[in-house]
Amino acid sequence: MKSEHHMISKASGASPNSWREQMKQWTFNELAGVYLKSKSSRGRERNEVAHRVIGEMRARWGDRPIDELKKADIYMMQQELIEDRGLAQATVNCYLTYLRAMLNFGVDELDLQFVPPKIKLLEENKRTNYLEPDQVQRLLNNLDPLRSDMAKFAVHTGMRNNNVRTLRWRYISRDFTEIVIPASEMKNNKPLCIPLGRTLQAMMKRRHNEKLDLEHRYPRLGEIAYVFFQRCGNPLSVKAVCNKTWRKAVQNAGLPAGTSFHTLRHTFASLHIKRGTQAIELKELGNWSSLNSIARYTHLGTEHKRTVVNRLEEVLQP
Repeated sequence: MKSEHHMISKASGASPNSWREQMKQWTFNELAGVYLKSKSSRGRERNEVAHRVIGEMRARWGDRPIDELKKADIYMMQQELIEDRGLAQATVNCYLTYLRAMLNFGVDELDLQFVPPKIKLLEENKRTNYLEPDQVQRLLNNLDPLRSDMAKFAVHTGMRNNNVRTLRWRYISRDFTEIVIPASEMKNNKPLCIPLGRTLQAMMKRRHNEKLDLEHRYPRLGEIAYVFFQRCGNPLSVKAVCNKTWRKAVQNAGLPAGTSFHTLRHTFASLHIKRGTQAIELKELGNWSSLNSIARYTHLGTEHKRTVVNRLEEVLQP
């Protein structure tokens, strides 16, 4: 392929150096297009995955010159995939693998003159991390009031980062006892209906009063649409939820360094299973797409199963 491009540059009267300079200005979108076309002979399934994954990255970095793509950009994408969308490390590694292959293709096959950022794959944890109740409380105590409310809400409902962050008052019933989120707002395109317990009902009433107070003091804000709002009336950005403030709280609470907002969803599921909630019930509560999605948590119900077994032993004792 290199020789072909050099032939083109000579035919056009351009020197190899000027051709390289021109290639250096390629955008991410242009390189992605050439890369995908070069791999079109692969199997249908692999092509579909490549087009979907790289397509998402094209939407993110489309017009950016490829030599301006930095490690920080890749890290932010990685964090959003994990924190906001709740993707597993293995799935995130799929994105990173395709990105690395595409950038290397640009250097090795197209002779582009740039140094791709080093992309390190994530360590794929086989064990699902979750917090014990005392750890949850330590985390809440070390967070600022807004993030503390968001974290408490997440661990009580199992809702994902993005759904908590952008939760709107119109999804909350007037008596604060129920949430109904339409399918269009959910990751798996299924509507979500969650009854709220006493703890969250009290939180919703308090936050609603805070909303009314802020609207009264600052009329220019208009009506505040979001449940978890800042002083400006808007929600935290994706990047701001688990920023330095979050990481400092995790450290001060003595929790594992990798504790993320999505850890709270794992915690919700794990604590439910340990206390006897059936898998089919948990699937509906957490809006998982299938029972396979929560198979990772079922081993945590061993103690509950032992309690159930002991019930029968008590009845059958001579």
